[in-house]
Amino acid sequence: MALSVHPDAVAHFNKKGEDILGMLSVANRPRRERSFPSERFVDRTFNANDFIGETKHVESDFKGDEVSRYFEHDGKLVGLSGTNYVTFEDICRAIHKSQSLREVISLRAVKDQVFEWVKSRYKAQSNQALLEFTLAHLESLIKDIQIWVPLFQTEIESSFSVGRVLFWPISKALFDKWAIELLKSKPGNEADQLKKFFDQERRQLQGIAAGTMNFKAEPDRASELAVVEVERMLNLVRFFEPANFEPNISSCCTILGKQHLQRTKLYRVENDILVESIEAIVENGSPHWRIDNRLIAEMKQGGLDKLNTFLTSDKQSEFQLLIVDTLQMYSRCGLAKTYSDKLVYLLVTLESLLLRDPSESIQQNVGERLAFALEKEPDRRKRVVRNFKDVYGMRSDFVHHGNNVEVAQVNTLKEFMMNSWLFLKLVIDNSNNFQTKSQMIDAIENIKFS
Repeated sequence: MALSVHPDAVAHFNKKGEDILGMLSVANRPRRERSFPSERFVDRTFNANDFIGETKHVESDFKGDEVSRYFEHDGKLVGLSGTNYVTFEDICRAIHKSQSLREVISLRAVKDQVFEWVKSRYKAQSNQALLEFTLAHLESLIKDIQIWVPLFQTEIESSFSVGRVLFWPISKALFDKWAIELLKSKPGNEADQLKKFFDQERRQLQGIAAGTMNFKAEPDRASELAVVEVERMLNLVRFFEPANFEPNISSCCTILGKQHLQRTKLYRVENDILVESIEAIVENGSPHWRIDNRLIAEMKQGGLDKLNTFLTSDKQSEFQLLIVDTLQMYSRCGLAKTYSDKLVYLLVTLESLLLRDPSESIQQNVGERLAFALEKEPDRRKRVVRNFKDVYGMRSDFVHHGNNVEVAQVNTLKEFMMNSWLFLKLVIDNSNNFQTKSQMIDAIENIKFS
């Protein structure tokens, strides 16, 4: 895949590259000692013979952000740090913003290749200009690739799509296929190590679902894009999870590694002797979600097919884009651990759909529009309005006075959670009937004043 940059930008970046070469300096860094010795368990140690290729010398700050880079030359470390490194990174970011690069190349790959050019020029191994060298190397990294993003404790009976993401079960047959292909050409010792790796992966992931996507991109960029998009589409899948209807439970359905599962670890000690190690999950409900074919069919009929229709369309209306964005906010309610957090996410979700602009009264307009959208009988409409006013008062107590939702108010919150879900379901069902949010609000107002 050919990467292209506007000729004027090429000349600009090539000049900036020459500026970077003038910023290189030899590192003069005294060894920083630890503030106190660590007693953390050491599983293994490495020496110089364990590393393949040239060692990379990179420093990061306390936030994990890279702040310097060096390469070895004549027994010294040469590179960039401080404001010189900031300039280097700014140039890399500017190159990465080029339209042909940003969708298929990661910023990390750009930084790595620009620094490789710096190193090769400094060592007189190349006389190419910055962009000539960098684009050629970046193009060689682009390939057809499929990324699998495993989910946490979520099983599916069969595959289904949400937008561009296909959710697949990581089956025993799939692990067997991967293992056979990788092991067949490996020597004995390496094959043994790979088999141990597969056994560990099986114990954690076999039978669990994953979101998969296909790309033509550099591997790191494909991984970045896959994680973001799988998480976005999984947020839509969680619209159908039981945690949306019950304040006392929260969802653990996330991509693996981002789960919100609360655990406790305790040691019971008697007379200075360890008697028992106790580990438990401190959660209501089950962290495991099994999606069988019956539930998949219900999800599709209940709105997933509607969502898929415009998620896979080349042209989406303003209203459809708003629905997807709003459901991203709504999905946080299911993940939230506290009543107050659930309440805030629900209210923000409804306000984003039922208020024309910030000048409108929230209590009156959102509550009444919600009631007229959901119910036909006057008494039932009054109940919806009353429930909204009650939860809005709970929200004000929390935001302005720090008062959390109390146990006695849980049933009020539970009713509001159901009303919110039913309204969002109604919005999804009508995703093709309106082009804008204002059109939907006008339709509700027409019912109200008819």
